[in-house]
Amino acid sequence: MWGLVPPAHVRAPRLVSVECFEHHFLVEEAAFVDAAKGGQWLRRTVPSWPKRLRDRWPQCLSEPYGALPPDPAGPWAFRLGHTWSHRWSAPIYWLHCPVCGRRARRLLRLHEDDFWARRRCHGAKYLSQLESDSAVAAGHLKAQRLYQWRISQPGPKPKSVRRLKRTLQRTAWALETPWGKLVRKWREDREPGSIE
Repeated sequence: MWGLVPPAHVRAPRLVSVECFEHHFLVEEAAFVDAAKGGQWLRRTVPSWPKRLRDRWPQCLSEPYGALPPDPAGPWAFRLGHTWSHRWSAPIYWLHCPVCGRRARRLLRLHEDDFWARRRCHGAKYLSQLESDSAVAAGHLKAQRLYQWRISQPGPKPKSVRRLKRTLQRTAWALETPWGKLVRKWREDREPGSIE
């Protein structure tokens, strides 16, 4: 089992297929589990756990920890891996993604029904990434309107029209991204009839 660790006496839950995930949401909207904060939490709380929880999670009793249970009384835990830092003489913790098995500092989910996975498996983006895609899409739409106006003017066409056409060919991909489609829909709703 890649990213989930059952207690010593319980079988691991079945993994959900990737198609069940919510795709294309913002990282800032999601709940997350952080490996570094999880290691700190284990250092603080494990000494005060009752004996039944210590017996249930032997991977959590000493460093380097092998599991991070979100609820110590619950049926499962995140699998923790570590690399050793020679600078601080301490482990640096990583969570293993339940979907792909790769290590990540954080695992995300959008809501309670969603499954924990790393950002790339969810297809989630940071707000700054969204701004860049949407900015390219908005710039493409603006250049498209300018190009159509320049072509409609009588007379010879200057080199700038050819450059504008090349720019449109280079940035056409932006409208095909999920975020570009959102920008296009938003622009169409805002300015009806302005986009062909």
